[in-house]
Amino acid sequence: MVEQMLEKVDMDWYAMAKDLKVSKFGDVMVSEASEAKEKNKHIRYLQYKGFSMDMIFEALS
Repeated sequence: MVEQMLEKVDMDWYAMAKDLKVSKFGDVMVSEASEAKEKNKHIRYLQYKGFSMDMIFEALS
């Protein structure tokens, strides 16, 4: 029964992670090695919100 309910809930967790990142930090790409501190801040925030690492890296790209 729980599985049936979860199938009905069509959530795109990857899009949700990206939307949350954009709402918190803006739509800025963080990929430079010199910006490692900022990238780590984004990663920690999304981890705290419960997203997996593959979702986080997708949101950051």
